[in-house]
Amino acid sequence: MVTDITVRKLAETKLLQTNLDLATLNQCSEMILHSVSEFELFQQICKIIVERNNKSLVFVAIANHDEAKSFEFVSSAGFEEGYLRPGAISWDQDDRKGNGPVGQAFRSGKPFLVRDTMTDPAFEPWREPARERGFASAIALPLKIGDESFGVIAIYSPEIDGFDDDSIRILERLTNDTAHGVAALRADGARKEAEKKLKDTFNILSSSINYASRIQRSILPHNDSFSSIFEDFFVIWEPRDIVGGDIYWNRVWGDGILVILGDCTGHGVPGAFMTLIATGALDRAQEEVPPGEVGMLLQRMHQLMQLTLGQHLDEGSSDDGMELGACYLNEDLTKITFAGARFSLFTFDGSEVNEIKGDKNGIGYRGIPFVQEYTNNLVNLMPSNSYYMMTDGLIDQVGGEKRRMFGKKRFKELIATFQDRPIFEQKFEIIEALEEFQGDEIRRDDVSMIAFKVS
Repeated sequence: MVTDITVRKLAETKLLQTNLDLATLNQCSEMILHSVSEFELFQQICKIIVERNNKSLVFVAIANHDEAKSFEFVSSAGFEEGYLRPGAISWDQDDRKGNGPVGQAFRSGKPFLVRDTMTDPAFEPWREPARERGFASAIALPLKIGDESFGVIAIYSPEIDGFDDDSIRILERLTNDTAHGVAALRADGARKEAEKKLKDTFNILSSSINYASRIQRSILPHNDSFSSIFEDFFVIWEPRDIVGGDIYWNRVWGDGILVILGDCTGHGVPGAFMTLIATGALDRAQEEVPPGEVGMLLQRMHQLMQLTLGQHLDEGSSDDGMELGACYLNEDLTKITFAGARFSLFTFDGSEVNEIKGDKNGIGYRGIPFVQEYTNNLVNLMPSNSYYMMTDGLIDQVGGEKRRMFGKKRFKELIATFQDRPIFEQKFEIIEALEEFQGDEIRRDDVSMIAFKVS
């Protein structure tokens, strides 16, 4: 059991870092394709790396072929505060300011990594300014056209040893793509070659995100964990993109069973980030809250997500979180305790579909009280009844002749047509109904649903 948890945690950490690096690469690739000037390209690349990859400072230095063998700082982003002074670095190997990471990366044509700015001899001329600004590690990556360097992208991290091997490989790819973008801007005839390089990057990106999707799917519960509990069930989990922001869990909790379906902010890579935060919050909340206290479980998850995202404070620009529905089935499978954060539980007794609504506030969002309470709803668990939870990707989907949303009314009418149909068959009917309604419209969001019966 401990080994399984450790493996899962490692998988989650790897997914988080991989998605972070790939998101940076993906956004930079788009910028390279659409930039119309070198300055715009460099400025946006610096900004994206700082904002997406949580770096302290990123700058682009272009070599001058003058007597001093100086560099010109053409773009930067992050905490600079006078660090990039004219003459601060050079590429002259006989000058100590030319033997730091930027100068050596330029001359060698290879990345130069400083794992600790306070101890690396090559960083000695800039040690005190780096200490004052919190620059703990750095990497310089040469910008090259062919075999000739024309500049350097330098990235500073607030963490010692802030660049692992995978991150370095992705940053090398990013730098190479940027250099190809510059070459295309300088000589329009080189654009076709640059586009080929970018297509290769896209293929690498797609392959990596597909791998990230396999990691995300491995975190989800296996169908066997549902079939061991329920007489009849189905699970729909369809990310709009390759990875998604919907997540579900099925766990033993005390003497009962906990089934949860959640919808995190966003979809694709950002949504996948949020599912990892949500999983960590659930892991901890489940340890702290007494089994069966579903409303308290949601409250603790809300608090942990607010703290993790810094959204318990009044100031800040982020406002991320999730909607979530949780069912706790007691030991003898006669009662359900349901709590929802902007989430509903639907029940069908063979003739009528009823909606049990959760509370109006979500989980983790800024502005929701830290002590927000979530209501426990006690429901009799009847063998003849079917129970459904779904994210809003289904009901919010636009389609039909009038291009309206699928909506709850249409969903209830669809469920009512099933009557005595086994639940596992209903899955395919629901997917078919959604696809027919959607038609040529794009999928707006991730679509997920859990339905079950007990014997």
